[in-house]
Amino acid sequence: VIWRSIGQSTKHVENMIRKMKYEGLRIVRYSPLEQNIPDYLGADAIIRFHVDDEEFKNWNGNTKRVINMTQSLKGRSVFCHYDHIMEILKGFPAIIYGSGNDDLGPMNGGDLPFDLMKGALRDSRVFVYGGTWPAPYTLSLIESMLTGIPVVAIGPKLAEEINGVVKDDVGHFYEVQHIIQNGQSGFISDNIDELRGHVHQLLEDFELAKKIGSAGRNRAIELFGKKTIKKQWEDFFLKL
Repeated sequence: VIWRSIGQSTKHVENMIRKMKYEGLRIVRYSPLEQNIPDYLGADAIIRFHVDDEEFKNWNGNTKRVINMTQSLKGRSVFCHYDHIMEILKGFPAIIYGSGNDDLGPMNGGDLPFDLMKGALRDSRVFVYGGTWPAPYTLSLIESMLTGIPVVAIGPKLAEEINGVVKDDVGHFYEVQHIIQNGQSGFISDNIDELRGHVHQLLEDFELAKKIGSAGRNRAIELFGKKTIKKQWEDFFLKL
């Protein structure tokens, strides 16, 4: 049996499968930072998520709009960094897509069908990313970077403020600072005003947005591209 992590493991989960590991369970992690989970069980391989780079592409950024894609952003609050996201978006033309966001008023973009979701990523100018604790990264980061929309992301200090709320599983899980090369393939910072400055800059400077988004797409293909991840799975299976 192969257990494939999805970035939501905690101390409780690690201990729950401990007996199975010693009975022959193989573990494939999706991020190297999972090693920071308390009572970490180790890994037989680290293979990241993948997204088809032929399906997520062709960013145009024609709509001067900032977007975020999070399910129940306000409802899950600190786990999705609601306060930080709202501070960054304040005053900008912004929409938050995802189910359970009726409590966001005019910023609620609803739960988009798949094709419309891809269209929103292609058409919008900037993507603001906060992630979901305790995941080191999520699919929305990969999908946005692969599409080519420039990403502005909170830094690890802001992301891990949740550690002061959740006492049992304190760990440094956030990996986005190792995925985004700040100022090259996206922007990442622990300073809200700085993040807002990057959003404003990208909204007003299309050529910069295009340059950052293109570099972000190349970076995402390097880390998460379908061919790359397929080869890693093939190599892993051959060793079983």
